[in-house]
Amino acid sequence: MNSHLRAFIISFGITLALLLSGRGAFGVTHASVAAGGGHALALADDGTVWAWGINEQGQLGDGSLQYATAPVQVQGLPESKAISAGYTSSMALGRDGSVWTWGSNQSGELGDGTTTSRARPQKINSLEQITAIAMSSGVGMALKTDGSLWLWGQNSDGAISPGRTNVLTPVQATGVNGVAGIGLGQSCLFAFTFDCALWGWGRNTFGQLGDGTTTPQAKPVRANLSACLTGVAASNHAVALSSTGEVWTWGYNREGQLGNNTLVNSASPALVSGLSNIVAIASDQHTMALQADGSVWTWGKNDYGQLGNGTTENRSQPLPVEGLRTVTSIAAGAMFSLAVKADGSVWAWGRNNYGQLGDGSTDSRNTPVQVIGFEGVGLLNLKQPVSGQRPATPDDIPPIAFTATPSTGVAPLSVTFAPVMAGGPAPISLRWDFGDGEVANTPNPKHTYDSPGSYIVTLSVTYKQEVFRESMKQIVVKAPW
Repeated sequence: MNSHLRAFIISFGITLALLLSGRGAFGVTHASVAAGGGHALALADDGTVWAWGINEQGQLGDGSLQYATAPVQVQGLPESKAISAGYTSSMALGRDGSVWTWGSNQSGELGDGTTTSRARPQKINSLEQITAIAMSSGVGMALKTDGSLWLWGQNSDGAISPGRTNVLTPVQATGVNGVAGIGLGQSCLFAFTFDCALWGWGRNTFGQLGDGTTTPQAKPVRANLSACLTGVAASNHAVALSSTGEVWTWGYNREGQLGNNTLVNSASPALVSGLSNIVAIASDQHTMALQADGSVWTWGKNDYGQLGNGTTENRSQPLPVEGLRTVTSIAAGAMFSLAVKADGSVWAWGRNNYGQLGDGSTDSRNTPVQVIGFEGVGLLNLKQPVSGQRPATPDDIPPIAFTATPSTGVAPLSVTFAPVMAGGPAPISLRWDFGDGEVANTPNPKHTYDSPGSYIVTLSVTYKQEVFRESMKQIVVKAPW
């Protein structure tokens, strides 16, 4: 595993979804997104699943281990109706109630009886008639139509099954019945029931189980929350959504994740003020809430701009993401965020070191950018079938340009170059010819001209199907006397 990814596991928690499915309501798909440690998943209305970002463990499901800065289609899945992303693994729920997993399997999180990672989806044969799924770092969870809960993977604090390190195939959870919805955090598990109770078990270092203590629990304990819920999300803190649109938080709060204008951990749930009519929640080391009017509110850790407010400053109170409207689905990953709009477009912001924002680059963003289409052509739209898009043609690619700062000066002259590409597909390569016999292939090179003269700099950008664009600019270097 990449050393940078490994370093994040200590503090990582994934949002899981959180749906309250009608029993036996198979065959319904709504466009949605899921976010992992450094990869993203998107579910289209036609039941296809798309992925982008890091792929060291095969978590993109395209049969390769190649990273992707633009969406690729997950191969071998049936038509799906729900998705979930673990830290380095992925899961999909078929419209027929089947469960499929792929990616890292170090702790048995794929549920196939092995610890062999897989770059393509494989069905968990022991699971059927499933209505909801959730995946986190090393753990899988599934809810059956009969209200029974099934677990597998890393067995921290004996939360899955006593006396075992890893559980390689699904086992039925005990101590909780009549489950309506599920969620997973960083080594903690949650289930809310039809009788309006929330149950949590597993790790409890920061009070994330919400039972008023910091004692780990191998069996479900009831949280100090008396509300009927429609969703729960967790990391090292937890978030609950009530049927009346209110949001409750508890657990870890060093970066303001609880949204209560403090940085103090809490072992019991408390209402987040200033929020109403919330219809969906998500959390990692930051927290997200989707309002009924389509606006998105964020708070918590913001070191890579994952709050989407144009800064990298943490926030301990909810703030809307400016300019983002008509949103229907949200997801929080490790220092990045995702959203789907009503028109089917997908938006992303935050950390982008592995291409997890899907905009064709690896540049982090502190405001939302739109995810591009398959193989970098056009834009991803989950409301329309997106398979089989045609390759790039010259008509798809607008002219390019570049900046040179400064473009004139005295020798020795150091010039910084930056490409300007207004839309179009992601390029395969860039080549700079500085006009003095030197070349470079990096996006934003700096070059020094030691001798006076006039130099013609050429930027050549190559796309798929042997389509390319060029731009030229003159650099004037004067003698120092």
